[in-house]
Amino acid sequence: QTVLFCILGRVPTKKGDFGKHERSDFGLLFSAIVITTVLLVITNKAFTVCQDIPWWKHKLVFQKHYLAFTVAWLFLSFSRWCVQRVVIDKTLMFITNAAGLSIPLVFMGILINFLCDDGWLSENSATLFISCAALCIGLGWEKAFASSIDTINNVSGKSTGANVAVEILLCLGLCLLLLPGWRTFVVPKAASPLPRRSDKRATDDTLKCTGEANSGH
Repeated sequence: QTVLFCILGRVPTKKGDFGKHERSDFGLLFSAIVITTVLLVITNKAFTVCQDIPWWKHKLVFQKHYLAFTVAWLFLSFSRWCVQRVVIDKTLMFITNAAGLSIPLVFMGILINFLCDDGWLSENSATLFISCAALCIGLGWEKAFASSIDTINNVSGKSTGANVAVEILLCLGLCLLLLPGWRTFVVPKAASPLPRRSDKRATDDTLKCTGEANSGH
């Protein structure tokens, strides 16, 4: 939010800025994304080097998550600004933005995972991208759901008490819809230990050397 204020010169709402954006605004926001990403990469490298220093390690872990969240938030804002030039309605804008980001980011995550398995990309780089992509998708859909609830609430509620009651019922319904699937499928996967990633290129080289050695004998 501070970055958006510095770029635009006005205080954004909790859901972002919905004013008119010039080309220079897009350029400044893109520059902020690049700078924050560079800081994230530097922090990740420092974390790799300083893993044996306990008091410094915890600070770097917090800094990594903080910068990853910031990159996701800024990228989400940049994407929504692009959608805002075509879609005017706020609810439809958030839904379009979330759906438009989710599909390419999921496929990019799968591609990054395969590249890491084949040894073309380091584990740390893959983890950084997947963390930022996951946060971006999560924040995008959170905003889409929140905006949809606000829209239904504004249409159906006729007083303050009715507005509060409708919002509580909608939030409870959303929780009942999402929590069982989250508890059944997401939690067990997140709680299970990560399998050790094998370097396919190194394995292929080892097998090749072994085959040559056997041929020599």
